[in-house]
Order: sequence, then C-alpha cells, then structure tokens
Amino acid sequence: FTRFGIDHLSASSINLWTSAPDLWIAKYILGKSTPFGPAPLRGQCVEDAVAAILEGEEEAVAIRAAHDRFDRKFLIGDDDTTKERDLIAPMTRIAAEELAPFGRPEFPAEGQERITITARFDGWSIPIWGFLDFCFPAHGIVVDLKTTNRVPSVMSPEHQLQRAFYSAAKG
Repeated sequence: FTRFGIDHLSASSINLWTSAPDLWIAKYILGKSTPFGPAPLRGQCVEDAVAAILEGEEEAVAIRAAHDRFDRKFLIGDDDTTKERDLIAPMTRIAAEELAPFGRPEFPAEGQERITITARFDGWSIPIWGFLDFCFPAHGIVVDLKTTNRVPSVMSPEHQLQRAFYSAAKG
C-alpha cells in the first residue's frame, strides 16, 4: 500500500476489491476513476434531504434541494436517469418518516463522523476508515442509509461487511 500511496482502506474499497479487482487496480493503483452514475448520486441526494428534514428543514424544501443537486449533474430524459430522479422524493419521505422517532441526529461540526479501525497483520497494518450517515446516541443507534430499488430480505454481503466494520469501530 505504501508503494502506491494508499494510506487507508474503506468498506467500499474492500468490497470493490472483492467484486472487481480489475476496477480496484484501475482506481487505486492507476488513478483512473469510473463514471459516477445516477443511482449513487440519487443515494447521496436522498441522504442529504433526510438529514435536512431531521434537522428541521421543510420536506418540500429538502426534496427540491435534492432534485436541484441531481439536476446539476444529469440531464433528465434518459430513462435510467429519470427513474433515479423520480425515486428521490419517495425514498426521502420513507426514510425521514422511519427515522423521525429517533429525533435529531448528532453530527460533528465538520459533517459526518469518521470512524477508524486498524487491520493488523503479521508485520504490517492499515487503517480502515468509514463515515457514519446518522447517529442517534440517545438511542444507541447508528443508521447507514441504503437506497436500493428493491427491498431485500437479507442484507447483501457488501452491506454486511460495512455493518461489521461500523460495529467494530463504533460498538
């Protein structure tokens, strides 16, 4: 890792290595990035809107801001792009409604809380970083918001790895 300037890993980088080592090498060794599609941006927009609502913003204002952010990146018209944009409002409403009983999330002044554990091996180690979406300390709850189009009955292996990492780091 030192040779290539990699000073930490993340759950997503480990998941990328597991699912597509060729893309991991392209990204982390060769510095080549892949296009950021509408689904991941939709997830970020929903997360931002939910955070705003839980902190007291009006739902309509938060959703409009999420749509504006999405629209600055993608032109509407492509079927996949339009489908992802159309999911922002209902996903935001559902998540905000489900999280409302926990009250306002706690955020550090600089934004999301960064957590770290160190993976130790024979003679070397590397930190693994992550960023928590929503922390509700009064309830002992950390929520990592996932905005998948389906409702799986079992958490995906990728999300299980992330959950295990967050649990090890946060308890």
